[in-house]
Amino acid sequence: MKRKSIALVLSLGLLGSVTLGSIETVYAEGNKNTTNISEVKVDNKVELSDKKNKEIKNGWEIINDKWYYHESDGSLATGFKKINDEWYRFDNNGEMQVGWQYINDIWYHFRDNGPMDTGWRKINNDWYYFNNDGEMQTGWQSIGNKRYHFRDNGVMDTGWRSLGSDWYLLNSDGEMQTGWQHINNIWYHLEDDGKMNTGWQDINGDKYYFNNSGEMQTGWQYINDIWYHLRENGPADTGWRKINNDWYYFDNIGKMQTSWQDIDNSTYYFNDNGVMSIGWRTIESEWYYFNNSGAKESNKVIDDWYLDKNGVGNQIVTEGVYGKSGKGRDLEYYRIGHGKKVLFSVFGVHGYEDAWSGDSQELKIIAEKSVNRLRSEYNTKGIDLSEWSVYIIPSANPDGRIDGWTNNGPGRTTVTTKNDINRSFPTGFSPFYSARNYTGPTALGSPEAKALYGFINKTMEGATEKVLLDVHGWENKTIGNPSIARYFDNEFGFRNINKYPGGFVITYGNAIGAKSVLVEFPVPYSHQDILRRDFSGKFANGLVNILLNN
Repeated sequence: MKRKSIALVLSLGLLGSVTLGSIETVYAEGNKNTTNISEVKVDNKVELSDKKNKEIKNGWEIINDKWYYHESDGSLATGFKKINDEWYRFDNNGEMQVGWQYINDIWYHFRDNGPMDTGWRKINNDWYYFNNDGEMQTGWQSIGNKRYHFRDNGVMDTGWRSLGSDWYLLNSDGEMQTGWQHINNIWYHLEDDGKMNTGWQDINGDKYYFNNSGEMQTGWQYINDIWYHLRENGPADTGWRKINNDWYYFDNIGKMQTSWQDIDNSTYYFNDNGVMSIGWRTIESEWYYFNNSGAKESNKVIDDWYLDKNGVGNQIVTEGVYGKSGKGRDLEYYRIGHGKKVLFSVFGVHGYEDAWSGDSQELKIIAEKSVNRLRSEYNTKGIDLSEWSVYIIPSANPDGRIDGWTNNGPGRTTVTTKNDINRSFPTGFSPFYSARNYTGPTALGSPEAKALYGFINKTMEGATEKVLLDVHGWENKTIGNPSIARYFDNEFGFRNINKYPGGFVITYGNAIGAKSVLVEFPVPYSHQDILRRDFSGKFANGLVNILLNN
């Protein structure tokens, strides 16, 4: 190649200011080393000149292990320069830049041989991304239909990354993950925008719960004072669910149900732990029965218990004591049913009647058979009988029945006070002093009479219907309310006397609003005669018909 001489014209008007300096040059294109090369700046362009007017090199030049590039006019390139489809950067002195460069608040990276990086670049084991202009990218970037995140220093994120108030997951290639992710045996779920789910989430029609670390929860979870159950694969249970041999019910958002619940036209009860009740359960002091499917039963008899229309269970027959006799014996009663209507039937106020010694024992037997009859009736007519409570006192004067000796004194009357209970009640009371009907000067002159009086008042209080029966033997009649008496008149062929003698139990009953009847069985000849004529069956028929028709 020919060398050209450059005439140095010092005229400021022609070339402007000129600066000379001496440097050594190695030509990149195989030129020999040349000394006495001058660096000349002409109008701020850097040019190289041989003091001996030698030729100036174009293109690449390496000088003191630094690379330079000559423009076609011989000046050195500065700033960005595109050479053979690659971009380079030269400083103000024309020196080619390599590595990281911070230019106008933007980071660039140039390879060791000078070209500017674009696209993906791994530098010191970290990945970076540079756009087509070579600008290092930060923050979220969409590249090839994938989302990536780059830190402020340009390093591509991988793994879990907290950004703002949200967590994101980027795989080992830096790709932002979405949907279900299984990591270290734990399931996570990420939204379409990459945000990690926490709390309750609806995913494909199912509800899932993720803790604050994003871990999908399973099994029992207590959240905001409410129990939930999440299956092994995550969805919250709804509806019926059997867990460890117990049944639970969860509403449509997964809340475990407790207490009373109406489900598909049946009523169920779930305890505080959510377990469905089966069999007998006491709830707020009431008994209920739940069948094997857990549904509450009602209007039926189970195990000698009657379940009313609300499902409340009551023993069909219960026994109790309403007081003490003069000699300290329990005054016993039976209760059948638990309705608001009350039928009160007292037997044996006279320990002796007039058939044979101690014949009041026959009345006690009839009373107890009537109890058993009513018990059996509840099994078939429970719904119809459920409105009633029936009280039966089998022996109101046990001392007279057991320890008495006569129907003209103790036996018929009480033993300790020799008092005729049936003439001692306050309504229309007049004192009797004969041994057979002795009352003394005041009403309720015996412990037995006082106890009976109090018990009648207690059981009748608040009743919506009141019937009182006083059962005796053996005068073959009824005395008192004809509408109730007819049920026994029809069974036995009795005649009815519609009156209320002074001091009688039925007279007091009538005074407190009870339909009251004294029943006198026909004269019997023996215990077998009573059985043969079925006194107990006929009396029970009358009782049942009263209950069914009133």
